[in-house]
Amino acid sequence: MHLSFYNFKRYDIIENSIEIEHKVHWKNDASTLVIVTSDYQNPELKILLHKILNAINCSEENTCLIELQETHRLKLIDLTQYHSAHSIICIGLKPLELGLNIEANLFHKKSLLNKSMLFSPSLSELEQNLDYKKMLWAELKNHFTIET
Repeated sequence: MHLSFYNFKRYDIIENSIEIEHKVHWKNDASTLVIVTSDYQNPELKILLHKILNAINCSEENTCLIELQETHRLKLIDLTQYHSAHSIICIGLKPLELGLNIEANLFHKKSLLNKSMLFSPSLSELEQNLDYKKMLWAELKNHFTIET
């Protein structure tokens, strides 16, 4: 046995205390949490997102829409302590950008922290790629109750 292996110093990792910059656009105690990147500020992309959300019956009454600035990161685990949402849609964000060290495929629902999560490309990518829109729509139809 090598004693030198056990003779190490332990350093505490101090969390960065910088406040996360994000804008909450709708209801905080919602059943669905939607996190988007700052390309949401583009009026055309904002319309696209609202069409997607309206199609799955997400509105200001039942949805919390968080716009995350590009230079900031968010710890989803911390956020879920304050939000009662059971469905989380991440548009234009990768799991690592939300403090999650997991592998999640685009357009495939992932269960984590007793929440259902869905990762999608950015709004600008969705707007430009019809196949992406179709794949997102297929998964959203499976996940949400859609009235036709």
